[in-house]
Amino acid sequence: MAVSVNFSFTGANASIFVALLATFIFAVLDIVNKKLLTQKESFISTMFMPTMWSCIWLLPLVILNWKTPSLSEFFMLFILGIGSNIMFFCLLKALDSYEMSALQPFKYSETIFSCIASFLCFNQLPSINVLFGLGFIIPATLYLTFHESRAIKKS
Repeated sequence: MAVSVNFSFTGANASIFVALLATFIFAVLDIVNKKLLTQKESFISTMFMPTMWSCIWLLPLVILNWKTPSLSEFFMLFILGIGSNIMFFCLLKALDSYEMSALQPFKYSETIFSCIASFLCFNQLPSINVLFGLGFIIPATLYLTFHESRAIKKS
């Protein structure tokens, strides 16, 4: 990610740190979700608890930067909430069925789909830094997937 956003300590801004914080929170949520699923928690509690704790942890940032959304923005947030919950439910079903390491290539492919959607919706091509970052992520993910599958076959 640091390569994709052209990160440097001299030119770092708050947006990069927020993106890194979000990445860290998503990684923690994946681990918490897998742990809850192995304890045979219900899907409702597995969806609710990590989301509640994320909201609590991020509440200070929300309070500091609050802007009341317009009616159209409320509608878009409502649609986003529905889509996010459907996506989260599908992710939990996948985590319940497979090992987390087997699902990571699908999560990394999200960047590729985002680049395609960005071009189709906004006519915006990914920067050279994004492509360079993908050049690291895709081969590393393929290698880890190959290595994990070989380790599983041996055991």
